[in-house]
Amino acid sequence: KQNQLLKVLTKKNRLFATNELHFSHKILKINDLYKTKVLCFVHACLNQNTLNMFHNYFPLLSYTHDHYTRNECDIVIPRSRTNQGSSTVKFKGASFWNNNEVAKEHLNHSKNIFKNRITSVFLNEYQSE
Repeated sequence: KQNQLLKVLTKKNRLFATNELHFSHKILKINDLYKTKVLCFVHACLNQNTLNMFHNYFPLLSYTHDHYTRNECDIVIPRSRTNQGSSTVKFKGASFWNNNEVAKEHLNHSKNIFKNRITSVFLNEYQSE
C-alpha cells in the first residue's frame, strides 16, 4: 500500500520501479523504517541515553567475557522458546544490531550521525538493486 500511494502522489506509472522511487525521494520502506527505529533504540540503550531501566537491556558480548573476542560489539541474543518471544524488541534489536556492521562501527557517535548513517545504508541498497 505504501508503494501504491507513493506512486499516486508522485504521478508515476504503477509499474515504475519501487526502489528507484524510494531512493529518489529518500523515503525508507516500512520494514527498513522499523529496523532503523529499533537500531536507534539499541544505540540509545548502549549509550545510556534512555531511562535507567534500559541501560543494560542489550548486554554486549564484551561484558560477558574477560578476554578479547572478535565480536565484542555484538549483543547477546536472548533465548526464545516461542514465535512471540522472538518478535520482541529485545530479540529483534539484538539480531538487527549483530547483522549490521555500520551500526557497530558508529556505536560511539551521536544519535543524529548514527541515524543518518543507518538511513543512508538502507537508501543505498535501493540504488544497487
